[in-house]
Amino acid sequence: MNDVTKRDVVAAADILASQGEMPGARNVREALGNRGSMATINKYLKEWKIQLLQKNTTACVFCDAAEQQAQHFKNIIEQHREAADMIRSTLQSMLKSHDHKESFLEIINTLQ
Repeated sequence: MNDVTKRDVVAAADILASQGEMPGARNVREALGNRGSMATINKYLKEWKIQLLQKNTTACVFCDAAEQQAQHFKNIIEQHREAADMIRSTLQSMLKSHDHKESFLEIINTLQ
């Protein structure tokens, strides 16, 4: 039997891609033992490439969203760091002018 299925073409294309080769009709046909018509292989290979692009596009969308979330968290951390620095500075100033040095020192140490 000389016919090939979409599953055959997809499997051959996946194998070639995993080996670092760009799947094309000729090398896919060779991987299939020279079975199948070029028209059939091209048809299924085109579908494989479209699916691959859709998967990669979806992955890029998730990567972009994750990158935005990471930047958001970095901004929050920086805001908290700035607030902690301001509190620490204020407490150190208060420490110079008050008698409650031990209490202030404990607070300052917990912020570090």
